[in-house]
Amino acid sequence: MLGISNALLTMQIQKTNFGMYKQLCLINKEKKIRLYVLPELGGMLQSLDIRRNKEWVPILWTSEYPIEFITKHLAAYSGSKLFPFPNRINGGNYWFNNKKMQLPCNEPAFPHALHGLVYNKPFQIESSHQILKLTYRYDGEIEGYTFPYHLNISYIV
Repeated sequence: MLGISNALLTMQIQKTNFGMYKQLCLINKEKKIRLYVLPELGGMLQSLDIRRNKEWVPILWTSEYPIEFITKHLAAYSGSKLFPFPNRINGGNYWFNNKKMQLPCNEPAFPHALHGLVYNKPFQIESSHQILKLTYRYDGEIEGYTFPYHLNISYIV
């Protein structure tokens, strides 16, 4: 617990824009680490950097330009939350309780359900004081996934 409380004392959260999206930057100057999160794109971890000498060094593959980020990184699901399923569901269908379920197919080249349902959903910022907590509430509106859930993501640096 001591490590967490020390981290909480030194973390700052800054709100900026990244193209048309809100961007949150969490910085811990003591640990020399920062990360960027895009709440409107599934709570995506956009970037993680460490401070070396006087320079921020990227640890994750990213882009500082919104257009490049959207065309390359978003298409590759970099930093995305793959919930409630990762990978592909062939044809977007599966069986549950002897009933065939059909998910929306979102893979452009093939008829598959790809990487879950939240990667592009807007998350709400529940708290932004020392711990960044993002929440997404799903009420089961998709016919192929009728199971409501609340998904919480917390970031601390």
